[in-house]
Amino acid sequence: MNQEVNAKHRTTTLSEAESTGSVEAVEKTYRLLMSGYGAGQVRLAIVLNEIGKVHTVVEVVGTLKGKPITIVLDQRQRWVASRPDFERIGYTWLAEFDR
Repeated sequence: MNQEVNAKHRTTTLSEAESTGSVEAVEKTYRLLMSGYGAGQVRLAIVLNEIGKVHTVVEVVGTLKGKPITIVLDQRQRWVASRPDFERIGYTWLAEFDR
């Protein structure tokens, strides 16, 4: 779903680095909620990406092997990964919004 939404909204006027990701993040949030994820499991986050641009991502909060984990969906990346993985490549979290 991450790649499908990313491809749908890819534009020729903005580079991936310049895009804020807002439209993609809202659509991904909607799709996750409609597929059965609870409102408390899905949230939007405002981040600075690795080049210092304000950007919107989707977080899915859950557990893996009994430990809490936050998975991030980002329109600039083909893959999904944990929040610490994104922090390692230079993302900085500014705010999180649920509901």
